[in-house]
Amino acid sequence: MRDALAPGGRVAFADLAKEDGSFHGAEVPGVMHHGFEPAQLTGWLEAAGFADVGVRIAHCIRRTRADGSTREYPVLLVTARRR
Repeated sequence: MRDALAPGGRVAFADLAKEDGSFHGAEVPGVMHHGFEPAQLTGWLEAAGFADVGVRIAHCIRRTRADGSTREYPVLLVTARRR
């Protein structure tokens, strides 16, 4: 991703914050991804040559569980600039 950007170019993407696997539940068998820790994303991007890395909660997805309760799942917005 970094190599596709000109110096000073910016990237933005969104994904789930780290969760316990209940977001996909049994609906999607074989899902191996359960979100990201913000510090992990920041570290990866900085190690890859990005600066001005920002990670914030941009949205929360509310899901109703089988028992009728609801849970919110934060969605992270990640932004960075190629050095």
